[in-house]
Amino acid sequence: MGQGRSGSLECAWAPSAIASIVQSLVVFTACLLLWLQPVQCLKLPGNLQLADFASIVFMPLCWGWLVQTRRPLRLPLLGPMLGILCITGISSVVSRDPSAGAIVLVTELYLYLWFATLALLFGSADEASVRKLLWVWVLSGLANGALILCQFAHPPLLATMNGILGGRGALDPFRPSGLFENCNSASLFQLSAFVPLLTLRLPERATAGLAAILLVMMLGTGSMGGALAFVTGTALMMASLVVLRNQPRAFLRYIALGLVSLVVLALVVAVLLMVMPSMQHRIEYVLTGRSEGSASSRFGLWQRGLDILLRDLPAVGVGPDVFKSIAGFGMHNDILSFAVERGLLGVLFLVMFTVAAAVHAVQLARDPDAHSGNAALVHGAMLCGLIAIAQTHEIFHQRPLWMMLALQEGMWWRMVQRRSPGTGGELHPVPGEAQTGAEERTSN
Repeated sequence: MGQGRSGSLECAWAPSAIASIVQSLVVFTACLLLWLQPVQCLKLPGNLQLADFASIVFMPLCWGWLVQTRRPLRLPLLGPMLGILCITGISSVVSRDPSAGAIVLVTELYLYLWFATLALLFGSADEASVRKLLWVWVLSGLANGALILCQFAHPPLLATMNGILGGRGALDPFRPSGLFENCNSASLFQLSAFVPLLTLRLPERATAGLAAILLVMMLGTGSMGGALAFVTGTALMMASLVVLRNQPRAFLRYIALGLVSLVVLALVVAVLLMVMPSMQHRIEYVLTGRSEGSASSRFGLWQRGLDILLRDLPAVGVGPDVFKSIAGFGMHNDILSFAVERGLLGVLFLVMFTVAAAVHAVQLARDPDAHSGNAALVHGAMLCGLIAIAQTHEIFHQRPLWMMLALQEGMWWRMVQRRSPGTGGELHPVPGEAQTGAEERTSN
């Protein structure tokens, strides 16, 4: 009987141990792909990024773990995304360059599967694992941001790094970009780090300090689109504190923290200019030196896109990624790009995708049982910022966008499971649940 009981315990232990090991591997590979996200300066076969090699391991591992542990499976924002994929396929077939459209279709299908897998992990993993992922995301932003500031303060470093890369890759030749090929992509990644930072629910002073550092790092890229997205998202988040949460005291407290951070930043810049007078020229060049030329080139591209749109009113567009071959550059506007390349149906599905994400963001913000406190407001702010930056850049294929949406959908799925425990799977608190109640009572 003793041997039988031991064998029974071993049989019961084995699946649990295997699941634990697989979960550890899933979290490790997810941390690795988040840490490697800034490394986009290398030219790799198949237009892959270094983080994609971690993703190739992460995705099947994650799905296997989810199935093994019988977690509820869902594909977030599936309806509008299927519409986008369908219209992309149709536009590719009728375009003058079907191969370019096929590449776009495969890219978007891969991006969606990548996003859905990451969202499922955020929505199903235990609190400790989620916090680990969020910390890796924030630290990756801080590490790449530190390199941005070094390139900003010492321009020869940027030239040296480009020389080291040689033909194996390239960094932005004009402005600091860390390990990104383009400073605007670097700015979007730095912007994305604000979302996990607020979701972690650190003490307010620590959050304000890290947020100020991330802001300086983002501004170091010189991207006006990133600055516009930050201002737009922050304004919406502050307004939501009063309108949705009825917390005027929290609103005033955050305003005070923001002003203190700005004063400290201004003092640091003033001291820096006194020690290094040549830095003033560098600041002017990076922040405003190329703004006029950048704006005029965008106006020209938008006008050309509008001419195509008004002349033909294409139902399915000229074809994905075809405008670049016509004008020599991308459209630098997601909505106009979808309209020209995928037609009015493409715009319709893009709007449906945005509205579906916005509905989830609002539900998170209005959830009366929210365990994430005011941090839940960051998702709506993030989406508002992304809409703003999408007016001057094409970000639909940018990984940070899908990372931020994955975190939102994971938090939304936690809310759904909390409201309906019968959905199955093991429920876990969102990061920071333990301290939320006391903090919310204090803020009110």
